[in-house]
Amino acid sequence: MFAATETSPAVLAVPASSNSPSRNPFEVARSALIKRLVDIEVPRELSLRTRPLEFSALADHIREAANIFDEWLFAIGTEVADNANRTVDLRLFTGAFLGAVDGNATYATETAPFASDEEGV
Repeated sequence: MFAATETSPAVLAVPASSNSPSRNPFEVARSALIKRLVDIEVPRELSLRTRPLEFSALADHIREAANIFDEWLFAIGTEVADNANRTVDLRLFTGAFLGAVDGNATYATETAPFASDEEGV
C-alpha cells in the first residue's frame, strides 16, 4: 500500500465559513478545490505580439491548476482508502491531473511561440 506521508500532495485547506462546516469529506474537498481555484493568479491574456514568457506563464498556470485538482483527487482517494474493505493504492490518486497535462498541454503551450505552421504542435 502507498504510504500517504511519502509522496502525498499538499492537503487542501478547508475554507472558513460562517455556517457550520460540512462533515462530508467530499464536500470539504470540493469546497477547498473551489476556493483554491478562485484564489490562483490568472495570467494576463496573450498580447498581439506574444512573448515566450507569456506562454511560459500560461503553462505554469496549467500546472498550478492541475496540482490543485491533484490535491482534490488525493483527498477523495484517501477517503476511499480509509473506508475500503481492501488495500487501495493511493498512487492511483496521486498526480493524475499533472501527469495528463505536463509535457502535453504544457509542451504545446511553451513551444507555441517557436513552432512554425509546418511543424504544428
